[in-house]
Amino acid sequence: MLESRSEPTYLECLASIFLGSFPLFLVFGFAAVFGANTVIFNGQRVHGWIALFDALLLSVVYAVVFALLQKFGFLLMDVVRRRKG
Repeated sequence: MLESRSEPTYLECLASIFLGSFPLFLVFGFAAVFGANTVIFNGQRVHGWIALFDALLLSVVYAVVFALLQKFGFLLMDVVRRRKG
């Protein structure tokens, strides 16, 4: 019998945030390839194919950071539930 769980794992959080934000970062990267000022890396605007690589790298960093924050929120919520009930 499968065990039901109420909170997602870290990998599920990471995958959902990454898959949700990846298209946006991809659009920003392609816009920067063609000269738009949409990617800023290390305090400088980046253009060309390096901008596409940087945008994809930033999408991974974004997903990792926000998945950690989301998982931390789930842990805090679990602590509050246990103290309440």
